[in-house]
Amino acid sequence: MGAVSALTYTQTGEGYRSAEYAAACDHIGEALPLARAGGWLIKRPLAGTPYFDLAAPYPLFDVRDWSLLENDFSGLDKEKFVTVTVVADPLADVSYHDLFTLFPERHVKLKSHFIADLSRNIEDFVSPGHRYKARRALKKATVDHVTDKEACLSQWINLYAQLIERHHIGGAALFSPSSFARQLAMEEMHLFAAREGEETVAMHLWLEQGNRVYYHLGASSQRGYELRATYAIMWEALHFFKRKGIAVAGLGGVAGNSDDPGNGLAQFKRGFSTGNLPSMLCGKVMNPGVYDRLSKERGKEDSPFFPKYRHDEFRSA
Repeated sequence: MGAVSALTYTQTGEGYRSAEYAAACDHIGEALPLARAGGWLIKRPLAGTPYFDLAAPYPLFDVRDWSLLENDFSGLDKEKFVTVTVVADPLADVSYHDLFTLFPERHVKLKSHFIADLSRNIEDFVSPGHRYKARRALKKATVDHVTDKEACLSQWINLYAQLIERHHIGGAALFSPSSFARQLAMEEMHLFAAREGEETVAMHLWLEQGNRVYYHLGASSQRGYELRATYAIMWEALHFFKRKGIAVAGLGGVAGNSDDPGNGLAQFKRGFSTGNLPSMLCGKVMNPGVYDRLSKERGKEDSPFFPKYRHDEFRSA
């Protein structure tokens, strides 16, 4: 099988902590810079009130210098902003102790994220079953690292629309076509496509950030599922980034119990990983008085969600 070349590329990009990515999350709210730490939050209105809360861009939060994040928090309007909620990147350069200090009201494990250490030989850590499925898929489909991403935007949007319908995706993952146009325009966003003849049957988006890369999103047609094309893309993408000099790939987490043998997505990611790390759901209350009032009015006393006043939104997501 032919390898996807990566030899002409160099490490680039701020990834999830970039202004371009934050702007692409405009379906969540308005991007707000963290000028000292080097990152972004999203400003979300609280309907029926003059207040807002702040959330990280979906799906992970990171900044260039975590030691300066409290300085940015200190400069926020504590009357206007009620809470800050982030899912801390498991690969971020920050200790659990610092997360607890920065986000005293909530710091709990959200889910395990699968990790691939690309300093290792990929053939050695990918499971035998996954290697077999990838090679079998590559007998019928080809995988390309797409350079003209704009030309493939409509194909990606069509595949992602099928994913939304199949899995009833909503909330922060419900990116708009204009958001995807912005994402694909980012230099550090990589697009891989699996094709059977002239038909595109599956696509993956990967986001590069320094010496690490993240499996961002993936979608397949029905034919792509039949071919197991996503195995072929993951196989080729990991080799691509290893040749590029990337140190580690974050493969993301899964909904539900990742240890459940019936969780197909967990089994898929585990077979391409070298281990896992926890992502942390972190919350900070900026305006305690308003937070308590809104939580009583809109929340549920024993709700595990943060912020509590968005309990119904999480429950219906």
